[in-house]
Amino acid sequence: MTRALSVAPVLLLLGLQPVQAAYFNLHEGEEKCFVETVPQHQVLTVKYRHADNPGVECMVIFKDPQKKQVFSKRVGHEDSEQGRTAYMTQQRGEHRICVQCTGSRWFQTTALKWELSVDMGDTDFSKNPATRGNMKGIERSILSTMARAEAISAENEYG
Repeated sequence: MTRALSVAPVLLLLGLQPVQAAYFNLHEGEEKCFVETVPQHQVLTVKYRHADNPGVECMVIFKDPQKKQVFSKRVGHEDSEQGRTAYMTQQRGEHRICVQCTGSRWFQTTALKWELSVDMGDTDFSKNPATRGNMKGIERSILSTMARAEAISAENEYG
């Protein structure tokens, strides 16, 4: 314990910060979960990096305290850069953030390298936030789609 305390000031003097991400290997066909105790209506932000993927499909999965899947994000083999996803909790308790990679072979022996960090709250603000003009375009698209759906519904009622 004293050794750990003596290393921290040295890291601060060198300008290094302690690592805040988990680095792990995950074999194909397995799931690895991390537990985070979170209050209700808090945003869980997950940053991940999945380098050197040989072509295996993976998922970042959020599970509620009842261990039910509530949100997932696909991470393809082409996603080698750092990714980010977030989920707002609907209830307090121990939420699980899991990484699951499907097996591509009968004998799944490939170890996949992952880096994962979990933060509570949305700490990174967008450098390019949506503007009112962006919202107007989306609003027009939604109104157009709704008008088309109403026209189809009216046509179905007529026939």
